[in-house]
Amino acid sequence: MIKNYDLITFVENFNSIKDVSGNLEFTKAVVKNYKNSLEELKLFDKLHEPSVKYKEFLQKKDEAILKYCERDESNSPVFTILTVGGKDFRKYSIKDEDAYQKEFENLKEEYKETLKEHEDKEERFKEALLMDLTMEIAYVNEKSLPEGLSPEQLLLIDWFIKYD
Repeated sequence: MIKNYDLITFVENFNSIKDVSGNLEFTKAVVKNYKNSLEELKLFDKLHEPSVKYKEFLQKKDEAILKYCERDESNSPVFTILTVGGKDFRKYSIKDEDAYQKEFENLKEEYKETLKEHEDKEERFKEALLMDLTMEIAYVNEKSLPEGLSPEQLLLIDWFIKYD
């Protein structure tokens, strides 16, 4: 069964299929499914959007990090870049870890309800991604597939191919 998270994979990797030449049935299916996927994912973006209070918490957390981080000779914060799951994150070097941790714990206590709400929202988002896809799918018959598709490209569109 096709899951909502399959849409993310399709949209994120669309560039690998966008220039494939095929017949009209194939091209229409690719375009329609891409457009429908973008619309469907807009709904997920809204579901995933952090609340104003959570954004406020993150802002105060960032302010605490900048308050307690080490600084170089030009007074810029000292940090290293960590890459996790293909995304880059800044890891700041904290000069007074105890003071930072105390302030951070106070922030977590102040925003306890907000953090719980955000955690619940994230869980609902993950559950929604695992649900079966409900959007309208434009299928293409396997006989209408263009020649020369790579295995990677075929896997990307497999969810809307009708096999005989």
